[in-house]
Amino acid sequence: GEVLSTLVTVVSELTGYPENMLGAEMDLEADLGIDSIKRVEILSALEERLPGRGSVSAEQMAELKTLGDIAAALDGSQADVQPSLQGTPAPAPCPGPAVPPTSEGPGLPQLDTLAPRRFVAAAPYTPPKDTASLKLAPDGQVLVAGGDADLGPILAQCLKETGLNAVHRSTRQLDTVLAGDGDLTRISGLVMVAEPGDADHGYLKRAFALTRRLAGDLTRAAGHGGALLAAVTRLDGAFGFLKGPLAAPSSGALAGLVKTAALELEGVVCRVLDVGDDWTDAGAAAETAAKVLLSAGPADPVEIGVTPNGWYRLEMTPAPYAEGQLRLSPGAVVVATGGARGITAEALLALAREVKPVYLILGRSPLPGPAPEWMNGLDTPAEIRQALLETEFAGRKVGPRQLAERAAQLSAEAEVRRNLERLQAAGATVIYRSVDVRQREEVARAIDEVRTAHGPIQAVIHGAGTLADRRIEDKTDAQFDAVFDTKVRGWENLLALTADDPLRYVVVFSSVAARFGNIGQADYAMANEWLNKAAVDLARRRPETRVLAINWGPWDGGMVDESLKRHFAARGVSLLDPAAGAAAMVRAMADREAAEVEMVVGGSLETKATACDTAALSVPDNLELALAQEVDLERFPVLADHVLGGRPVVPLALMIEWLGHTALHANPGLTLVGLDDLRVLSGIKLDGKPHPVKLMNGPSVRRDGLFEVPVALFNGNGHNGSGPVHSRARALLADTPPAAPAPPPPPAGLKPFPISPSEAYGRVLFHGKRLHGIRHIEGCSDQGMVARLAPAPDPERWIRQPLRRHWITDPLVLDAAFQMAILWSHVQLGMVALPTRAKSYRQYCRRFPADGVTAEMRVVAATSRRLKADITFLDAQRQVVALLSGFETTMDPGLEAAFRARAA
Repeated sequence: GEVLSTLVTVVSELTGYPENMLGAEMDLEADLGIDSIKRVEILSALEERLPGRGSVSAEQMAELKTLGDIAAALDGSQADVQPSLQGTPAPAPCPGPAVPPTSEGPGLPQLDTLAPRRFVAAAPYTPPKDTASLKLAPDGQVLVAGGDADLGPILAQCLKETGLNAVHRSTRQLDTVLAGDGDLTRISGLVMVAEPGDADHGYLKRAFALTRRLAGDLTRAAGHGGALLAAVTRLDGAFGFLKGPLAAPSSGALAGLVKTAALELEGVVCRVLDVGDDWTDAGAAAETAAKVLLSAGPADPVEIGVTPNGWYRLEMTPAPYAEGQLRLSPGAVVVATGGARGITAEALLALAREVKPVYLILGRSPLPGPAPEWMNGLDTPAEIRQALLETEFAGRKVGPRQLAERAAQLSAEAEVRRNLERLQAAGATVIYRSVDVRQREEVARAIDEVRTAHGPIQAVIHGAGTLADRRIEDKTDAQFDAVFDTKVRGWENLLALTADDPLRYVVVFSSVAARFGNIGQADYAMANEWLNKAAVDLARRRPETRVLAINWGPWDGGMVDESLKRHFAARGVSLLDPAAGAAAMVRAMADREAAEVEMVVGGSLETKATACDTAALSVPDNLELALAQEVDLERFPVLADHVLGGRPVVPLALMIEWLGHTALHANPGLTLVGLDDLRVLSGIKLDGKPHPVKLMNGPSVRRDGLFEVPVALFNGNGHNGSGPVHSRARALLADTPPAAPAPPPPPAGLKPFPISPSEAYGRVLFHGKRLHGIRHIEGCSDQGMVARLAPAPDPERWIRQPLRRHWITDPLVLDAAFQMAILWSHVQLGMVALPTRAKSYRQYCRRFPADGVTAEMRVVAATSRRLKADITFLDAQRQVVALLSGFETTMDPGLEAAFRARAA
């Protein structure tokens, strides 16, 4: 049928499988290797091509096993589609800015060609005044797991004395908990406590399994009053950044787990608490730990360290590279894991150009033989797959997965051959051995061989890694072990086998997933946080060795395929150019002035773009700073009434006000009459410290009788316009507001709204009292909604020291209109939404009416994931005050938990 035929075409385009190999009976994962990210991509493409066929939710998609299942589900959902609503295409993802490549000439790479790096540092943190802000579901239990020797039982008792139903389970009792402890039935909190001595791998793996076991309970509790997930690590009281010895370096892995859970478990308050070993009184340490947990509020940092002398938070600071020289001579022996592919190969190539070393490269794949003659001139996986059908598999029945695996093998072998040739051409002597870095005997044989032939080991570069992306609740033990052990056991084997060698450098490839967490990568984040702290510990034990833990941002290559590239682009994360990243590693090795071990190089995962297409990230490069301001709850008290997922977030309505001010700042005497192409690229979310925002504008251009000014809001942590973009638009200015057009007709078929505004604010919307802008809902239908909206109070009621005495727009009216879109989506589609963009905004007055307006929202198109509407704002005489056209929101089932996690 049409649905199956279209599905086969879409799957072929997105996976590269030939259409004639795809059948309805094929299993998505077993036969085709289609993961959860690819499933959502297929869903979106199908909705665009079959707008009349309805849709399948992401949750339903996870239950469908075969192509035939998807086709049947789409056919069955057709009756649920409202004929008046048509789908709008999803915005196409766009790549981040490229980094200039390095020169291949002699000498160290030039400083201006390197990827930017940042050091992580501990900064004093002032505890919040409210010591009991944590809210948990009523009658819920708080499980304190581990920490048997000291903190665990005492911490449980401290929490119990505050009124929480806290229970302690020892490390040896965790297997019983995992099997189903009958006494633990209503979990609303989990606190994992590491032992004061270095934790073994078993404890860390049980901690992951425990989090997986209780993730559903915590998420449910978050929707019924609140939930907490926390870990207590045992480093130095500041996550290893106080320069002293680390009590239990491997306990740092727990931070990677909790930071990832903070992204995956909507509404659950997540905290990592680092307790140093300089506490002489375990009771005092436990009381402080309890205070940290009880004061866990939406604006607090996820990571907080405590010592007897004070509290700490972590911050990142830009770290320019200094001049220096490598302490390696030609012929120096360097052991490298990670094979001769991807980012490891690029890094080794950059180092080979400077040193001409002897490389022992350890990779999982066998050393490849010559390529088949038919592969000459073939570059893409699709070309190789098609050629395989005509050569090796000619006349044979072969499944898509078998075909893909063979094509991937041939492509990988070709890459290894190319890179080995490049390394040798750069002057390196290359010895390649196929080993499993988790097996010490295999690694030992290879190292002994090269040491006998070429001398002692002078450098180790640990780049091995693998991925098995799944959310915490879906990840198996085998997947966790493969990811975690490749990193961790690989490191342990390398360091044990080179303990007596005169190591000058140890470089470990870590990841920003460790620093920030990353959805689907709890195991990868834990392994890399383990490596970060192990590297710090090694540097303090071997001061003669330069030790680096490079937390790479996502590379344009390596394990980042086209699907992940689109995923990162949609989050506003730029990819790291391989040449620039490799050059950065060489420079960091040569930089003897920097004693720091842990550094972040390249893009981070801190920001998430809500919408992205080619234009969305197209911000003019001639913008200048108009104004810089810091955003926090003290300066902007209104943000306490706009809390999502437990964190205060700047509303789009306030961003619009700032964009208008930015345009007028350089054009005094003019009036804001509109904004075109308004985009939200990444939300402004507060994390307990002031968030710097830079208001940038460009030169005005006269067009159609108006002055057009490009404006943008940048994350102020970058230099001028180099930080992530929060929002941007083209502002339109004039001497006086234009004449208002005639109002369009209101939406048809209006019926009474099922709940009152007060009920809506209590049950659906997350907005606090200062943002209760909907006075009365006059009616609602599948065509739209009409409501009366309240005006905003004077700016000083919301903001301390506002930019202007009067509003340029009316942020309460605009935000209330966005709330109307949420309510319409909730009633009509069963989901809530957030605004992402608008094609145009026009304002026909200098100030909005003091008695409020009537807003008429007309739905233009809707799918299960996106709403597009036009909104007209009318005064009491039905004169048009403003028009918002092409306004779009994004809907997601996961937003409901974030809405519920608002401030109590």
